Amino acid sequence: MSISKKHLVIVGSGFAGVELARRMVPLIKKGLYEVSLISNHGYFEYYPGIYRIMIGETPIQVKIRLDQIVPSCVKIIEDTISRIDTVNKKIYSNDDIENEYEYDELVLGLGSVPNYFSIPGLEDGAFVFRTTGNAVELRNHLHELLIKTRAEEINNEPVLMHNLHIIIGGGGPVGVELAGALSSYMRQMAKANKIPPDKVTIDLIEAGPRLLPRVPENGSAEIAEFLGKRGVNIFVNRPIKSIAKETVMLEDVTLNAKTIVWTGGIIPNPLYTQVSNFTCDRGRVCVDEFMQATGCVDIYIVGDGANTKGAGLAQGAIHDGKYLAKLFKAKALSRAWPKYKQAKTGFVIPIGSNWAMMVFGNFVWAGFIPGVIRYFIDVEYFFKRLSIAKFLDLYWEGFKYRRHRYIELPIEESLKKPKNSGLPAQSGRALVYIIGFLAIIFLGVVGLGYINNKISGGDNSTFTAGSLFK
Repeated sequence: MSISKKHLVIVGSGFAGVELARRMVPLIKKGLYEVSLISNHGYFEYYPGIYRIMIGETPIQVKIRLDQIVPSCVKIIEDTISRIDTVNKKIYSNDDIENEYEYDELVLGLGSVPNYFSIPGLEDGAFVFRTTGNAVELRNHLHELLIKTRAEEINNEPVLMHNLHIIIGGGGPVGVELAGALSSYMRQMAKANKIPPDKVTIDLIEAGPRLLPRVPENGSAEIAEFLGKRGVNIFVNRPIKSIAKETVMLEDVTLNAKTIVWTGGIIPNPLYTQVSNFTCDRGRVCVDEFMQATGCVDIYIVGDGANTKGAGLAQGAIHDGKYLAKLFKAKALSRAWPKYKQAKTGFVIPIGSNWAMMVFGNFVWAGFIPGVIRYFIDVEYFFKRLSIAKFLDLYWEGFKYRRHRYIELPIEESLKKPKNSGLPAQSGRALVYIIGFLAIIFLGVVGLGYINNKISGGDNSTFTAGSLFK
């Protein structure tokens, strides 16, 4: 008896979409599924690592071409979906020539967009910090400011202070990470440009009573203290009222700065609310015990768009992808459908290059060791998903890039493979470097696995070491 092959369409190349696509390979090879991954760009962005661009590291390590991380048996389509026909099981793109895609089962991981909270002037008057492109744009802007200030304004104190004043709106994880990264990087860059580092001013503004509302109060206080010691000015209970050119208006004070960055929140992709069959709660789609959109058969919601506790976190999205792969396997083999269980949530927030805070429920651990753990979490993600050759090339390029912290490549250029790149020709030193690097990674991954096993009571199916990033 032949089994008809189902067409699974995954829309979105974030953590959930990539994880699901990779885990569908066994079912593809058995002829049970045909899988298409539709993305509005041809790459995967490792969002938890974007802050590294602001400490002088390369975008190459946070932006990976999809064909390098997704197996070749998955069809990759670069297109932007704008309309969903749930009745006829079709989705459509919004190109000049409308493309139509049919599906048997549809997974939507459309991600999120910045939430500007209707604050006047905010969308046009501030940088955002959501993508690799955003980070490179912001870094290049800061580099240009430093160059201009060094050349023209070094003796003009008011202009100097204005040019080196950075305001970050939003005291959540992204804002805190950015403030921590810039507090060291900007002062290093100022010093390298013969500008007094103490002229750099960084303000972090939060509308709520404290930074990081998801973190226990003692952890929030420790991070605020740490940032304060690094020269970051923290404003709490200060919602931004409006923004004009290089000006931020709070209720009781007006701040002027050349650089304003908004990290104050996200909302799910607006396309979710445009589908009449979906029931949404604050923009997130309500789902049943199998991650199906409530009232819609064969449509599944993952990542930021699903109304689950793990929405908005990378480990939650990875968990969603793993779960759906198990569900589709059970469906294909006519087995009982497993019910969705919430992922155990824990995350590590890096502040600069060598300090971080790890949070598990009410447990908080901050310092250098959590910073090392966070680094290995980032490494582990790619180590498990890239080929050895690509993995080594990725980190070798990153190692070389760190020696040239003043590079100002556009993101498209930085993604191109440079001439004569790859591992060095000096085989002796290269071999020592590679063996040492692999040994460190191996020990780190084994250590993370051990910690994971202890934390999860031996149940690695619901919580992995690689899910500890936010």
